[in-house]
Amino acid sequence: MKLGLIVLTALVFALTTLITLGLKHSGENGIKAENHLQASTSEMQVQDGLEWRVISGRVQLQAVCQAIAASRVRAGKHLAGAVSNGLPPQHDR
Repeated sequence: MKLGLIVLTALVFALTTLITLGLKHSGENGIKAENHLQASTSEMQVQDGLEWRVISGRVQLQAVCQAIAASRVRAGKHLAGAVSNGLPPQHDR
């Protein structure tokens, strides 16, 4: 009887520990995904600013093409990072 109670207590403790660790890792991954999304949003704002400079005539298109392309690559990497941290991927509709 005592042995069964000890084993049951150990199993309950182990189970609650595993659940707590699982929730901790899920929360950490969620924070990482959120950081990647914020960085991706920042890259889109950079692209928008560069495009408006071209539209307003302050700079020539050729001067910002490489910067916009590099920003798009960085934004894509951030979105991939968000997906790898648990964000569900969005499919084209």
